[in-house]
Amino acid sequence: MHNVRSEVLKRIWDAYHVNGIDLPFPQRDLHLKAGEALPVKLIDAS
Repeated sequence: MHNVRSEVLKRIWDAYHVNGIDLPFPQRDLHLKAGEALPVKLIDAS
């Protein structure tokens, strides 16, 4: 059963690739609670 499922999913994945269909990566949002300011250190890139 696992071999059949794996083969089906692989063929779907290959069909997506052949037809130029990309799956987006999951989006993660970071929410910071209000509080003290974070220290910032500037570095001269030159």
